[in-house]
Amino acid sequence: MRVVFSLLLVGLVFSQEPTIADLVKQLGDDDFDVREKAAQLLEGQGEKARAALAAAAKDHPDAEIRKRAADLVQTLDRMAEARAVADKLQALGQLATPPFDPKWVKPLVEKQGPITEDEAWTADKTYHIKANTTVAAGTAVTIQAGTLVLVEDGADFHVQAGGRLLADGTANRPVVFAAMAEKAGRDGHWGRFIPAGDVTLDHVQVRRGRGVVLRSDRATVEHLAVYDTDGDALTLAGSVRATGTVTVREATGAGLVAEGCHPTVGTAIVSRCKVGVVVKNGAYPTFRDLSVADAKEDGVRVKDGSYPTFEKGVVARAGTGMRVMEGAYPRVTSLLLADLTGDGVIVEGGSYPSLVKVEVAGAEGVGLRVTGGSYPYVGVVQARGCKKGEQVVEPNSRVQPLQLERLRTRE
Repeated sequence: MRVVFSLLLVGLVFSQEPTIADLVKQLGDDDFDVREKAAQLLEGQGEKARAALAAAAKDHPDAEIRKRAADLVQTLDRMAEARAVADKLQALGQLATPPFDPKWVKPLVEKQGPITEDEAWTADKTYHIKANTTVAAGTAVTIQAGTLVLVEDGADFHVQAGGRLLADGTANRPVVFAAMAEKAGRDGHWGRFIPAGDVTLDHVQVRRGRGVVLRSDRATVEHLAVYDTDGDALTLAGSVRATGTVTVREATGAGLVAEGCHPTVGTAIVSRCKVGVVVKNGAYPTFRDLSVADAKEDGVRVKDGSYPTFEKGVVARAGTGMRVMEGAYPRVTSLLLADLTGDGVIVEGGSYPSLVKVEVAGAEGVGLRVTGGSYPYVGVVQARGCKKGEQVVEPNSRVQPLQLERLRTRE
């Protein structure tokens, strides 16, 4: 009986999980695998291990332990920063579309078909687009701050090349394009808003439509919000200047699409879409400050030989953080990817991205995955909290130093 009890006691002792102090000591073990395993377990402890690691990094007599502890403290710092950003984006993701206010509705003025004479739409009236409506070439429509435009299910609103549209809202009195279904309290989406002429959109809301498609090279966007879209929410198909803030919330397709053009986007906030941002058809947009939250698939997807520039960006709670495919050449100056259900960055399809600085904090997959004969140029890719490792590079692909980045010409 005593023998059995002793064996049980020995089993309990050996089955106990190592303490944080034990793991810190193992950072200096003679066996490399033991050191690596201890580092992984300490990283998994998160903030619980910070005090012990900070003390070891400062005062421990073993140089190996000091170095590994200091590296782990830096990792905890990056993960804490990523969590703070993710929390901020979670607040963005939880924002609701401003409710439709019946007080917005004024006496209705019906519109349909071509508009061939200059018009001013004022806030003391509500403009009811009953069927497809087009601002013709050589015609200007000005929409005053606080004006509501109600659009019937499936009806489109176009501005032809050579036409002009000035939607001049303010922060407190935006110009609102909404579905007639909202006024009626029923389901339904109106059609597409397609400005192809000389267009200025300042503090404009587009609600419950089937997408905004800016085809103009003479479009200026100061502040634009696109809510609850059936399809892709905002497509930039011309060299648009978006100098203010673009907000996209709730889309069954992509939140923001750039195709075959060279737009510049200042601040873009995209949440609760199937894909956050898609760049395709040889487009080369510049994104100054991009935030993507709650993308069901990819946070950012670049394809079709496109070469966008992402100066600063954050993606939180997506499938893959960034996917580069089909011979694309994006340049990423600074990108933080956090809380992903897939990989951090996937490079595939013979692509050559330049990843100057990418941080991945928390992914179910790999931090960086390179496949399909791709050759990314990499400056700094920091991957922490990735359950399947930091990096996977298939034999037919290669990671290259950023210093070898090829010069890219833009026609």
